[in-house]
Amino acid sequence: MVPSFILEGMTIVFILLVIGCGVIFLPARWKRYGLILLGLVAIGCSSFWYVRPTLVDHQIVENAEQLKEELKRQFADEAYTIKKQKFSYESSSSPYPIEVEFENEPNATYFLRMDGDRITLSGFIIKNEDVDYELQHVFK
Repeated sequence: MVPSFILEGMTIVFILLVIGCGVIFLPARWKRYGLILLGLVAIGCSSFWYVRPTLVDHQIVENAEQLKEELKRQFADEAYTIKKQKFSYESSSSPYPIEVEFENEPNATYFLRMDGDRITLSGFIIKNEDVDYELQHVFK
């Protein structure tokens, strides 16, 4: 799977190339405006590239808080730990799923996402693969 940051980078480069090639074919009196547009787009794209990790981390924190409230509502009597991933351009994994481990189910780790007000199971890991294991938690 291609990490999303590569696709974003390729999109930004493509946009800048298209505008740059368009500037080449402009009449002499319009080239200055084309170069200004190219510069503004380059500044906007680089700002997006710089600010995006902060925006994604903020969204992850909001999702984790919402997930805590929903888990309290659905599983009030149970103890669990929540692990969040920080966004990184070097990581190829999606930071949006949040890992949840229930204390009464130590062999499984759930990867959950918030889909509006609903918890969505995006995956799970069973730590002891030799044991035939049935997941105990159902998310609504």
